[in-house]
Amino acid sequence: MAKKFEHITEMEKIYDRVIQMQRAFDNVAEEYKQIQADVKRLEAYYTGLQWKADFEMDERGEIPRDIKRGVLSEDGINDVLERNKEIMDMLGNASEEYGEVPTYHDVVKRAQDTARARGEYGNKDVILYPCDTWLKGNQINLWTYWQGYQYKDIDEKGIDILLVGQDWGNPEKNKNTITKIEAIQSGKVGAFYNDNASVTDQNLKKLFECLGCNIEKVDPGLRLFFTNYSLGYRKDSEQGGMTKKLLRKDESFFDDLVKVIRPKIIICLGKVTYEIVTKQTIKGFTEQLKKGIPFVTTYPNCSKIKVYGVAHCGALGTNNVGGMVSMIKTWKEIAKDLGEFRVIR
Repeated sequence: MAKKFEHITEMEKIYDRVIQMQRAFDNVAEEYKQIQADVKRLEAYYTGLQWKADFEMDERGEIPRDIKRGVLSEDGINDVLERNKEIMDMLGNASEEYGEVPTYHDVVKRAQDTARARGEYGNKDVILYPCDTWLKGNQINLWTYWQGYQYKDIDEKGIDILLVGQDWGNPEKNKNTITKIEAIQSGKVGAFYNDNASVTDQNLKKLFECLGCNIEKVDPGLRLFFTNYSLGYRKDSEQGGMTKKLLRKDESFFDDLVKVIRPKIIICLGKVTYEIVTKQTIKGFTEQLKKGIPFVTTYPNCSKIKVYGVAHCGALGTNNVGGMVSMIKTWKEIAKDLGEFRVIR
């Protein structure tokens, strides 16, 4: 008779084991949440000037050998902070310092505060710094003064399309645009970001027309938001040198931005931008785009958001995929997915 109930005994053991592990997990999870204040201190140290100074001292051999200094390993501390974010996302407590969901201006303020403390950073090929015009404003990126800044109800209504570039470029070499941005910041009537001076901007206007949008208007037809993944601004060089390691320094701000503005789709300009947003490694990027087929997947932190990868619309990116004919074909493929939320809007 006892053998007839062996399976119950077996399942009872599993049941008890699961309860035991759940209780252990709950205890550890609560302890982990309680160290987040220290994690914030660690992140502030890493992104600030002190870590850079300590790292350079270590490189010069000025720190005694008996001082344990794993924290000065750039890969090591970066991995720890990324893993922390993954764990907190899993626990449903990302951006805990602002409550369950921060506001847009909470995200902007945290980004600006971190950028001020971080100062200049970069590598042998590019130096990035917090641009004064950006720090004086109230938007996540200078590009947002083209599309995105005008929405006073962004926390409530969100965004239709989030356009993401790699970085804004060099403010010193774009003084005309900086002047326009400062006019917008001052509230000057009729001030507008763009004057179609560059090939990139001219091409972007044509591509958004494929989506039924006129980006030369404050109300472009859909709720658009432009930003760059990197919140640093270039010194000296206008192009080149950007790495995924540098981009990841602003990962938490991008993730919080998406969480706040809730875009229905994200369009990434360029292979590196698409890979950093989707956390994927892509092969055959140029070859597929030459056929007019965008890359598409879902956003890692929210499967409801589609992410598209397209070529950068500057002269080089456009030429690499066979010109504007291929680019327009690619964007028209994206347009096919817009019908649903055009009706909702």
